[in-house]
Amino acid sequence: MANAVLVFRHNAEERARLEAEQGAEIAAREQRSGKMNTLLQTFDQDLSRVLETVTSAATQLEATAKVIMA
Repeated sequence: MANAVLVFRHNAEERARLEAEQGAEIAAREQRSGKMNTLLQTFDQDLSRVLETVTSAATQLEATAKVIMA
């Protein structure tokens, strides 16, 4: 009987440890996912600004070329 109680206790402790470990892994995964989303959003915003700058420069270059050709 005492052995059965020890086995149950050991299994309960092991289950609690595994649940805590899984919870930590899930939290870490969610944190990494959040960081990746933030990085992707920042990259997208930076890329949009660069494209706007390039588009503006190309427009100005085209206008200058038209003036020179006139």
